[in-house]
Amino acid sequence: RLPEMIDGKDTIIAVGAAHLSGESGVVRALERAGYEISRF
Repeated sequence: RLPEMIDGKDTIIAVGAAHLSGESGVVRALERAGYEISRF
């Protein structure tokens, strides 16, 4: 669902910590899809 929501826009996404880490986390999924991820 995220790609449709963020396509072509600078976006900030907030999710719980449990969804971020590991190979099946949100960060890896977005990186594999070609998105540039910046951590603050």
